Amino acid sequence: MKKLIIAWTIFGLICEFGILYTLDKFILIDSYDFQVTEVKEAPKEVADINTVVKESAENISLSYSGKYIAYRDGNSLCIEDTKNGAINKVPSQNKIMYYKWLENRNIIAFVEMNENGEILLETYNPADSSKAFVQEICDYTKNIKVENMATSVLTNVYYVDIRRGDSKGSVYRIDRNNDINKVNIRAENLGNMKTIPHEDRLIYEDKSNGKFFITSPNEELKFNVDSPMSLLGIDKNDVIYMGQLKEDKVVSILYGKISENTSNWKTKTLEEPVKASDIYFNDKSEIIVNNESKSSVKNLMTGKEIEYIGTFIQVNNDFVASIDNDRKLKCIKLNN
Repeated sequence: MKKLIIAWTIFGLICEFGILYTLDKFILIDSYDFQVTEVKEAPKEVADINTVVKESAENISLSYSGKYIAYRDGNSLCIEDTKNGAINKVPSQNKIMYYKWLENRNIIAFVEMNENGEILLETYNPADSSKAFVQEICDYTKNIKVENMATSVLTNVYYVDIRRGDSKGSVYRIDRNNDINKVNIRAENLGNMKTIPHEDRLIYEDKSNGKFFITSPNEELKFNVDSPMSLLGIDKNDVIYMGQLKEDKVVSILYGKISENTSNWKTKTLEEPVKASDIYFNDKSEIIVNNESKSSVKNLMTGKEIEYIGTFIQVNNDFVASIDNDRKLKCIKLNN
């Protein structure tokens, strides 16, 4: 009896080892002997975009939602519905000198010279083709031009940079009551200027000495850095972005709020130098950089990279816009 028990025990062990050997060598071999392959998600286009952009179109820009595209065609400012291709020409008495989409609005602000030689600030709403007068800025003089416009839809304030052949220029402020006044600008050579969305304050740069100033009160905004800098932008959360430059390209970005000491602002070093015009910011205070050579944009905070098709136009909060080889407008989602 004892020999029988020992025999069955040995037989059981042999069977168990045999089963384990078979599982190890043949059945379970693929469970750990594999290579990880990165899967790239295909870019997803915004649906129902049906716009073919004219060859003659210049200064192309999209509204915040992508519903409309604006461009200059000869002397006309055209607004096109990107869904159905319907085109409206903004009514103008004479010459439209400058235009810009308002933040978070499908409304465009523009400056035109009327038949009486007056420079006017107006808006146009393509949804109902309505044009609204905002304010007369100044009278026309020879060589006058509109260099820049900074706006805030939250405070309903416009700042318009008018040049009369000089580099200093004059900045006019128009408030929600359509009252206008000239801003005391401390810059000898006015560079970029931006508004803080939740405050009626303007930040601007003096290109002659590399200094930065902020209004209300009018004081200098100082940074403890050795390299030259440029004002890149301000996002909807009031975060200010400053670019540290090397040979006129941005190599790192310093960012923070005006309520914080600039020595405590954060720094993001770029992988390679880029043009200031290729840097964007979304509503999450994330930095997005366009790489034209790769036809892609990269979110520096998440590392996510999205490829686009054709010629780059711009980055909006939810998509990157481009024009393909057939002149078709393409909008690729940034959050697939």
